[in-house]
Parts: sequence; C-alpha cells; structure tokens
Amino acid sequence: MKKMTVRFIGAAALLAVAAAPALAAPGGAWMDAPTIARWNVPGAALPTAPKGSDQLQRCASSFRKPETTEDRAVSGAGWKLFAPFELFDGTAIVLAAGDADGMCRPLAYQGFVFVGGTYAGTLAPAPMNARTDGALQQPYLFGAATFSAQFQRYTDNDPLCCPSRSTDVEYRVDRRDGKPVVDAVSASTSPNGR
Repeated sequence: MKKMTVRFIGAAALLAVAAAPALAAPGGAWMDAPTIARWNVPGAALPTAPKGSDQLQRCASSFRKPETTEDRAVSGAGWKLFAPFELFDGTAIVLAAGDADGMCRPLAYQGFVFVGGTYAGTLAPAPMNARTDGALQQPYLFGAATFSAQFQRYTDNDPLCCPSRSTDVEYRVDRRDGKPVVDAVSASTSPNGR
C-alpha cells in the first residue's frame, strides 16, 4: 500500500478555490441521475485548457511547477497546476485550472486521473468554477482502482460561502480495450452541517 502526497500548496488551496463564476460550469445535475453517464473514453487525449485571461500571468506564483510525468502532461496541455499532487500505487490525481480570478483563485478547473502514467479521464464532465453547483471540493485517493471526490452542491437560496449540500462520488478504474479509464459509479448527496 503506497501513498504519496506532494504538498506544494497547502490543503487550504482547495478551499480557496472560491470565486464568482467566470466560465460555464457543468453544474451538479450529472450527479443526480439514477445512473451516472460515462464521459471518459479509453485512450482519449488529455483535453487542452480553455483560453485563460490576463490574470494567469499576474497570478503565476499562485500555481505550482510541474514535478512529475503526470504534471508535465497536464501542464503541456495548457493547464495551470494547483493543490497537492496525489499518488497511490500508480494512480495519480492532478488538479489544474484554465484561468484565475482577480484574487488568483483557480477558475475553469478539473481533476485529471492517470493510471500507471497513462491518462485515464477527468473527475467531472467539464471544467468547474467554485461557488457553483457541482464544483469539486476535494478528491480522496485511497486505492489504485477505487477513489472518491466531494463536490459542493448549491441551491438557489445558498450564500456563495456555504453550499447546503455535498455530493460524494465514487469512482472506479476499469480497463477497456486494454486501456485504463475512470468511471463515476455512484453518488450520494447529504446536507452540510451549519
């Protein structure tokens, strides 16, 4: 059982991913379906980052430098790395953003999963913005073939600081056509304590 966490920016970086939405986010509806649709395809190319704003240059010191093969792949596709690199027995999660807000918080962000150095998919169907329904809050890598992630769930009445619910999504790494692919297999939503 191998687990390695490389901390370049503290865990607070994930919590600091709070910004008014600047780019379209997928929302959380994908987590509410009785059966979660598959969006990752075996052997797919790593998606390129959306075009960022001038904030990326100004906020360069807020993002971490690539240190691993997985980091370099994500960075090479134009994404800006933030939050710790997570690795467990060959499965890695890299969080990266396509833009930043005026306070250098990541926008248009995504979680990228690699298995044995091979890109296996994303944690959400589209890039996310904090303070919107369906924004990734924290991945939990506790096994090479299974892991989870928590997403913020907002209602129309929730203040931007405090979503009223969270959804935990369970993922599984499968092999199709001999290639690793990540599938979301279940989701469970519960109220947040206030």
